[in-house]
Amino acid sequence: MGSGSGWAWCWWSTYRSFRPGPGSPAAHASSLLPVTATRGTSPAPLRLLFVCTANISRSPYAERRAAHLLRELGAAGESVTVESAGIPGYPGRDTDAPMAAQLRRRGGDPTGHVSRSLTSEMLALADVVVTFEFAQRMRILESHPGWGHKLFGLHQLVDAVDRTPGGATGYRLVHELQLAAAPDSMTWDVADPHGRGAAVARRAADEIDRALVRIVPALVGLEAEAIEASAPGQPRLLGCGLRLGFGRKPGRSSPRSG
Repeated sequence: MGSGSGWAWCWWSTYRSFRPGPGSPAAHASSLLPVTATRGTSPAPLRLLFVCTANISRSPYAERRAAHLLRELGAAGESVTVESAGIPGYPGRDTDAPMAAQLRRRGGDPTGHVSRSLTSEMLALADVVVTFEFAQRMRILESHPGWGHKLFGLHQLVDAVDRTPGGATGYRLVHELQLAAAPDSMTWDVADPHGRGAAVARRAADEIDRALVRIVPALVGLEAEAIEASAPGQPRLLGCGLRLGFGRKPGRSSPRSG
């Protein structure tokens, strides 16, 4: 084991054995552990948790779609793992049929999803928690105080990615995203497609895809252009290289456009 990876492993072992409680300064610091900037030297994958209201439409779609994109990038389980939950949740249900259909159409697989409610343990284990509505952020802060530093709205995270200079991966990248993030806002909400038919489900899937094709490559240390939308809501792979930058100047972006 090289000196860089050994140093990172030492940090990780300390974190795993200590496990500070939510809200403490140590808990905040533990989510920002520095690692080397080279892909593959992080001692454990980043844990990405998508949270919507019932865990039957937006968050399971994003979970399975992100997992599909990670497989296409050759990074499934290696650099990032993905899960989902709902607040307050509606446990025990499959993915809504219209969103499941959109997922299959785009190469993902909804099979086996069972909805669940968000818990404090899930938040403690996650490194990045992504919501779809500002109200979901507020519910998390109210019912699980102390984990606010892990929360990003979906479009807020895209905006932070576009503001972040290249070169960082792993927990160092998470730290830079936290520093770069603009305040979340209801104007960035992704409308709930539940019970609203196939056309609304398609628009929601398109909107989530446009965000994921920015977020997923960044989290695994690849160019944001490693995945490009060849058609609305149908990203395809391009050549993948080391993440050097995002080709945009820092500043307020418009994550919903394009």
